[in-house]
Amino acid sequence: MAVNDEGSGSNLIIGNIIGLNATGDAAIPNGNGIVLDTNRNIIGGIEDGAGNVISGNSLVGITITGDDNEVQGNLIGLNATGTTAIPNEIHGIEIGSARLCKIGGTADGEGNVISGNGGDGIHIGSDGNENTIQGNTIGLNITGDTAVPNVNGIYLGADESIFMEPDGGSTTVQGNIIGLNPDGDSIILTEEMV
Repeated sequence: MAVNDEGSGSNLIIGNIIGLNATGDAAIPNGNGIVLDTNRNIIGGIEDGAGNVISGNSLVGITITGDDNEVQGNLIGLNATGTTAIPNEIHGIEIGSARLCKIGGTADGEGNVISGNGGDGIHIGSDGNENTIQGNTIGLNITGDTAVPNVNGIYLGADESIFMEPDGGSTTVQGNIIGLNPDGDSIILTEEMV
């Protein structure tokens, strides 16, 4: 699914199974699951049935180059029940030259479960600034009690992104819960951020 025509922003993408069969238990891959080249779109939501399942794609689950987009309440890299991996072959979410995007959030249900992907759970490149990552479960199943690792949890290449660890902020929901990745790292910070 691509949202990339000029003037086609402010879309709501909810309740879809993208990259899997109708029952959400086997891959039928696209290249990228969702591509957002425009601004002010929302993928998922906190209402029942609003979240998307975006898994099994041969490239990236969600790739974003437009500004001010939100991704909330989705399963990315998992089956429809959120229990086992059906990986997107590269990253779960990739933010390129985009700013002011929000992955997850502080309210109940805004966090995404991003696990089992073949690259980073979330990958923010050096041109992706002023983006926020909060309240997500990364590298675990939907209940947070079993490891479903990405290769790496989060890669932050932009020095102005906001990342909240589990004890960050005034409530624990503001933090991300990141499972151990046996063959990779939980968080990779580039030299600009160290």
